[in-house]
Amino acid sequence: MIDKELLAQRFEKEFALRDTPGGHMAYDYALLEHEGEPYFIKHHDSATFTDPERETHSRLYLSKESATYDHLHEQGFVSIPRHHELLGDTTLLLEGLPPEQGWYWRAPTGNSTHDYIQDVLASLATLETIGQPENCYPITPTYLSFNEEGWSTLRFMDNGDHVRQKIREIRHQLHTKTAEAVDELGKQIEVLAMHFTQPHTSCFTAFAHHDARQTNIAWHPEHGTRIVDWSWAGAGLPKSDSTSFLIDLAKSGVDVNDYLDEYFNPDHAMTLIGFWLGHSIWPTRPGNESVRLHQIASAATAYQLLVERAA
Repeated sequence: MIDKELLAQRFEKEFALRDTPGGHMAYDYALLEHEGEPYFIKHHDSATFTDPERETHSRLYLSKESATYDHLHEQGFVSIPRHHELLGDTTLLLEGLPPEQGWYWRAPTGNSTHDYIQDVLASLATLETIGQPENCYPITPTYLSFNEEGWSTLRFMDNGDHVRQKIREIRHQLHTKTAEAVDELGKQIEVLAMHFTQPHTSCFTAFAHHDARQTNIAWHPEHGTRIVDWSWAGAGLPKSDSTSFLIDLAKSGVDVNDYLDEYFNPDHAMTLIGFWLGHSIWPTRPGNESVRLHQIASAATAYQLLVERAA
């Protein structure tokens, strides 16, 4: 639940709150309006957690995200919200980017689609050149988590049966082509897990967001791209963010074939497949069960793109 008392200390005059869709991580989200200005709120509620370690990590990720905004601002990276501040260690306050003011949180249709994709890809390419911030948080680097919670785990789990059971449970909710791809992927889990080799640490030279999906990217035809949710940011493979972005677009039906040669990293796509399959059998926060459907669909889409690109 959003801490209204904490917000009252920040805003002297009255403010209005309204719900807004948030991500799948265990935070509460809201839009706040104060003197005609919109703000986005991402709030950590300790009551959500039963595991003390995960509760601590949730607060650390929020602090890390705020520090990442500071770093990106200092480096002159413009594709972030214009305002950010951390209230205590529980509430991140950002510039609001509401759809009613012309911000798209999914790829626009029609003539704007190409402009949107090109602008986002250019922002992600610029991000790769930003110097790495100092890592002062006791959190496993994301590129290691992708492997440890993906193929490394699946390699030792009952020949992939848990994942195949999850696929059977949700298959009827998938588009026919995606369902066929996930069926084929399910057959390959053991082989892929045994043969997957994580790239050497020296390969992780780019600064990466690590969750570059449409729902974490706002775009305006006049103001360009704004990227949010930097909890997982850190060292990554070149083109890892553009790869994630193209997979997400393809999953939603956008044709990305013209961008694959320049912006797609097969090694990172394979890493993501393992990560999504591994997470697909994790328990979810009540009300967020659909995240597992999206992870299965993302894994299937990434597999489709790899197969088509290799053909």
